[in-house]
Amino acid sequence: LQESPVSRKVKIGVIFGGSGLIGGTVVNFFKLRRPGIVEMLAPSSKKVSLRDCQDIRNYLMSVKPDFVINAAITKIDASAQLSFEVNYVGPINIARAATALNIPYIHLSSAAVLPLGKNLGEEERLRLIPGLNNYAKSKIMAETSLEYMAEHEGLDYSCIRLAIVYGNHDHKTKGFHRLLFSVANGSMPFLFTHRGVRHSYSNSRKLPYLIHHMLENRPEYRGRTFHFVDKAPVELDKLI
Repeated sequence: LQESPVSRKVKIGVIFGGSGLIGGTVVNFFKLRRPGIVEMLAPSSKKVSLRDCQDIRNYLMSVKPDFVINAAITKIDASAQLSFEVNYVGPINIARAATALNIPYIHLSSAAVLPLGKNLGEEERLRLIPGLNNYAKSKIMAETSLEYMAEHEGLDYSCIRLAIVYGNHDHKTKGFHRLLFSVANGSMPFLFTHRGVRHSYSNSRKLPYLIHHMLENRPEYRGRTFHFVDKAPVELDKLI
């Protein structure tokens, strides 16, 4: 059933990390595909610091959103401190504010939390050990903390794990695009792969449709983690 224009309420969403590949694609989707239905706000890191829980809470209290999305990430080779602050402290601060406001929270995670292998399920995750890189550690910590908050503190969240992301929103050069440019200009003398190894990829343009569906069907997706990847993995060396 369609609501009449008079009774329909424009929903407000907030996305952190809105200037990146994923965030920019999500913002464009709601702007172009859901005009008059959802207004998506994307505060910059200068306006709202993910490191400051009160900063996030004050901003969300002022705009009173219907949902919040976290697409903010660091580079894979970021320092331990930066990875901790952006990939762990940020998501937890957002989750605390979302819990206080009783609104859904969509958290974008990474396949970096998974072991190598085929047909990996959503229930699988690497153990948090010293030998992991900073990026994987911070992502694992965020996932486990969000699970705890959902179970014990009433957090309404969904987690989406992405693989190597590609898409056509190039406001910033990052992810797969950064890898291609590194190979092209010779700054990367080798590929982080082996012949015969297949990698999974995530299409940024398709992701907003899943997010919108999750938000519209909360009982089915609340408290769950999903892998969002193309059906067929591809060998990275052949793709390059």
